[in-house]
Amino acid sequence: MNDAIKQYEKHGHVKTPVLKAIRAYCIGCSGGSRSEVAKCPIVLCELYPFRMGSNPWRRSRDNTTINREKMTARLQEARSNMMNK
Repeated sequence: MNDAIKQYEKHGHVKTPVLKAIRAYCIGCSGGSRSEVAKCPIVLCELYPFRMGSNPWRRSRDNTTINREKMTARLQEARSNMMNK
């Protein structure tokens, strides 16, 4: 095991997903109030976009599913066109 990881574990740290760690930080910054995190006025904070525990720039799963269905339909159409030639 990496020495740095051992050192972190020695101090009580556990492996945590980054967005959960940011969310926990924001809750602590807001005095432990989850509702205050949503009302956070510090828009210049580097963590502000991630304060609710999600990445606003990541594609949503719904959007990905829609795109996958469109791509599947186009592929089936292209294969059909290739067979008809």
